Amino acid sequence: MRERDTARYLGEIVHQGHFAMIAAEALNAAIKRDVVPAQSSPPHYASYLAAAQALLTAAAQISKIVDPDALRRGSAEVKRFGKERAATLRAIIDPSPLLLSRDVRNSVEHFGERLDKVLCEEPGISLVDANVSVEGGIFFEGATWLRHLNLTTLEYSALDDAVPLQDLFDAVMQASERATAWITAHSASLV
Repeated sequence: MRERDTARYLGEIVHQGHFAMIAAEALNAAIKRDVVPAQSSPPHYASYLAAAQALLTAAAQISKIVDPDALRRGSAEVKRFGKERAATLRAIIDPSPLLLSRDVRNSVEHFGERLDKVLCEEPGISLVDANVSVEGGIFFEGATWLRHLNLTTLEYSALDDAVPLQDLFDAVMQASERATAWITAHSASLV
């Protein structure tokens, strides 16, 4: 893979790192703004969930770039290029296993298909749409969350796929920093 092409993909990883930083700042601002009583959801739960989803989306974008199985369409040549690209990028950024986890991508992708499956396979299931809580807060026994953010553990759940947001943020930032370092080290040859 040509260095210039590698730099384009790494540049996208850097952008996703910036988007993750914006999402983390929004989540931190929401947490500081609201006083969360132990037995209720915050009044601005949508801002929490939007920030969490933005972080998940940034991580999912990186995952797609470094996952050789993400490319399902295209000619044999395009698929070969995609596998080479993914291998090259993984060698450079050495992504955390969390970034390669399908749980991260599943929490924001194919939501309709996943909800269809739950509703068809488990008629009468107790679904809770959206909740932001703290330990000791309101929990629904036996419920499946469509969206849930636990502010004590900073774990985001969607249809029972759970992702630790702090660990995910750290993984995205590490990938972004490694991408930046590679671009900087190769900047003279990219002109």
